[in-house]
Amino acid sequence: MPGRPAGVAPAPPLRSGRALLGLLIAAGLVGCAGVRARERDRPYTAGLAQIERIEVTALRSWPPQAWLVATGRLPDACTQIDRIDQDRRGHRLELTMTTRRYSGACVPGARPFERKVTLNVQRLPAGLYVVTINGVSDTFLLVGDPVDDDRHRGWELE
Repeated sequence: MPGRPAGVAPAPPLRSGRALLGLLIAAGLVGCAGVRARERDRPYTAGLAQIERIEVTALRSWPPQAWLVATGRLPDACTQIDRIDQDRRGHRLELTMTTRRYSGACVPGARPFERKVTLNVQRLPAGLYVVTINGVSDTFLLVGDPVDDDRHRGWELE
């Protein structure tokens, strides 16, 4: 019977298949711990969401509340809404809804989406406002006027 080379220890016997399975599962979980963080770091293509229509709702409330619901289509299953930026210019609220598309194999075909966006209307004076998101516009009426009273913290209804 051939012998073991000098200085080489024998391999430990596998005690059970469960131990090996547990080790493999643990290694897989550790490897997946940062998947979401790594996904955000992958190369992607930026774009704008295709908005088909919007509907704006403003409540007569304190504090003032307004939101829009944007309905549109994303070009494929690899494209997702990335962020929504808001900018105010007088009585215009201009929003931009951007997308990101990761490279790689993708299921073709447009996907519908609907996204609710809370509008930043705190401390705005009463009046008619125009909201535009990616080129699609709607209007809403904000009633009341902002006040600097601690009791109301910036808004008073008519």
